[in-house]
Amino acid sequence: MDHEDAYEFSEDVVASEKLLANAIGGWQGVVDSALPTALFLLAYTVSGQQLAPALWAAGIAAVTLAAVRVFQKKSLQQVLSGLIGVAFAAWFSNRTGKAEDFFLPGIWINAAYAAGIALSIVFRHPAVGYVVGALKGDLTGWRQDAGLSKLYRLVSWWWVAMFSFKLVVQWTLFQAKNVELLGTLKLLMGWPLWLFTVWLTYRAVTKHATK
Repeated sequence: MDHEDAYEFSEDVVASEKLLANAIGGWQGVVDSALPTALFLLAYTVSGQQLAPALWAAGIAAVTLAAVRVFQKKSLQQVLSGLIGVAFAAWFSNRTGKAEDFFLPGIWINAAYAAGIALSIVFRHPAVGYVVGALKGDLTGWRQDAGLSKLYRLVSWWWVAMFSFKLVVQWTLFQAKNVELLGTLKLLMGWPLWLFTVWLTYRAVTKHATK
């Protein structure tokens, strides 16, 4: 890679990092997505495994976070998606009367992502390739590079593995009705695993680009 290519690549890296930060909302986005679940778990435990206080705690947290974002005049993308997610989970759990059902929509999402990404690989249109392509402003250019296409298929399998691992662990605890451990591991396996997989993807893609 010559000096000009290296400069252009570094510009792409910076742009990609900014786009990724915007996509997850930075550290505030991490807090926004985790706080309702954390307060649900805390209220459920402190109240002696009562569902109603837990649902109220999660709902109030989600609405408060949305209100704070409005006051700060920041993007509502992450909070609105989180607000809708919490609202649906709370409605579903309240309807069934089972605390573990609060986590069921998230389990479904893990299954959908794992299946969707796996299918994208099988049909040789790896999802990661399109995501990275979109971040770089060239959605399909990578498909002309056989080596890059192969890399994106491999990296996409990492994402399948990540979502599948979360699915298996959380589904097992859901079946066991272990709400406290399910909620705790959902938090521990949420952003940490996601960010670690993002980091692995970023390293693999940048390493290929510098060859």
